Amino acid sequence: MEYSKQLIEKIQEKKARVCIIGLGNVGLKLATEIAEEGYITFGIDIDEYKIKLINEGFSYINDVSELTIKKLIKSEVFKVSTSYELVKDADIIIIAVNTPLDEYKIPNFDYLRMAIEELLKYDLRGKLIILESTVYPGATEEIIGKRLSKVGYKIGEEIFIAYSPERIDPGSNIKFKEIPKIVSGLTETCAKLVEEFYKKIIKAAVYKASSTKVAEMTKLLENLFRLVNISLIYQIAILCEEANINVWEVIELAKTKPFGFLPFYPGPGAGGACIPKDPRILLWWAKKYSYLLEFIETAVKINDEMPYYIYNKILEILNKNGISAKNSRILIIGVSYKRI
Repeated sequence: MEYSKQLIEKIQEKKARVCIIGLGNVGLKLATEIAEEGYITFGIDIDEYKIKLINEGFSYINDVSELTIKKLIKSEVFKVSTSYELVKDADIIIIAVNTPLDEYKIPNFDYLRMAIEELLKYDLRGKLIILESTVYPGATEEIIGKRLSKVGYKIGEEIFIAYSPERIDPGSNIKFKEIPKIVSGLTETCAKLVEEFYKKIIKAAVYKASSTKVAEMTKLLENLFRLVNISLIYQIAILCEEANINVWEVIELAKTKPFGFLPFYPGPGAGGACIPKDPRILLWWAKKYSYLLEFIETAVKINDEMPYYIYNKILEILNKNGISAKNSRILIIGVSYKRI
């Protein structure tokens, strides 16, 4: 029987075994959600402390309860390790490793490449590999597809490669399975397999992109949309302060318009793992086409400068009140990038 038909049957009968590589905010959440659907689920992470915590029934992210972890570990539907040996028993491999920026703000995909090299130590025939990490358009094909093709795997026939960007929203009231899912594959068969799999997991709609590049760009656009609008409201807030206009009232009134407006709010600069990073992935990639994204560069610059603006405003307020900054104690309320 063809590998794809075997895999489809396993997915539909919930007999496919799933392995998540990278157990951070995305990977651990994804692993527990899949395991709760009845799939035998493995988790791999190079951080020994994380593996120890999970095996002892503890959770290090707010969106996964310790009760859930204890239940899944006890029932043996969820198993975690630092060893890639778990890959041998998996039918579906989901990569959710970090794609950080280096010290020069350049995207670093070493964790992804390292994961692929570890996978190549095992027989991958008949397996579906899904990348969930945020990457540049073309990365699934260039980093995963070309590497596996180079060692002789026939993509779409004996191995299947897909991209499905994560849409986990930490601290949100929206349940994971209620968030629509985007899927794509390097071939039509790859796309069909990942679509069938996530239709078994996600209760919301599953949308199939025409290519992995389209899905990769979609993920970047989603976070870029937020950064651009956040940076816009920062500038409006600064202007309103100079003009003695209450920006909060302006936003509340603008919200009453039932079309063409989405509210964003001023702050000390957007943080977190995505908003400051993902637009830089796009800026870096666009240089390949000798195209400068001035608008995005400006948005990134504004966001980067906001902490310094807030710092200077604090000094200004202290000076007006005759208070020495050196001897002041400053309380920061709300130190996370969002409510969790």
